[in-house]
Amino acid sequence: MAGIRICGTGSYLPDNLVDNDAYAKIVDTSDEWIRPRTGIVTRPIANGETTWRMGAAAGRRALEAAGADPGQVGLIVVTSVTPDFLTPSMSCVIQQELGCPGAMCIDINCACTGFVSGVDMARRYLATGDVDTALVVSTEMLSRITNYADRTTCVLFGDGAGAAVVRRGQGLYGAHLAADGAG
Repeated sequence: MAGIRICGTGSYLPDNLVDNDAYAKIVDTSDEWIRPRTGIVTRPIANGETTWRMGAAAGRRALEAAGADPGQVGLIVVTSVTPDFLTPSMSCVIQQELGCPGAMCIDINCACTGFVSGVDMARRYLATGDVDTALVVSTEMLSRITNYADRTTCVLFGDGAGAAVVRRGQGLYGAHLAADGAG
């Protein structure tokens, strides 16, 4: 099966950075507890941004980095467990925002493996020859669903988006995707 190449990447992080001391005010924790365990000092938290707008900003930056015309994009895969709404799909909203007319649009919910699953899905469409250029966008507003009473997890999550323009290319590609729904 054909390989792929990532031609450009982009990201978006909210400007609002929340430090560990802010978490110490709402839950029994401290910078001394968080930093050695996680390495986290601050995390970006949305302040008026929407999940789809963060994704669109990352996608725009990926297209610019790849030197890709939005009209070249044949597939947009958006991954998120925190969409702003269920319909219309975020991929369609991002398609409109970026000016990618006619691109096939797919939203997937794969939690932590979202980006990896999105790239693998894009690779499969690229391999068929049906698509020449794909845009994979992972965007999350985890602050929306985080339990701020749970000190073991709330300090881990922030908000932001990342994107990649993917095309067929030379090289190796391998993936083994699986899940264990028993847990």
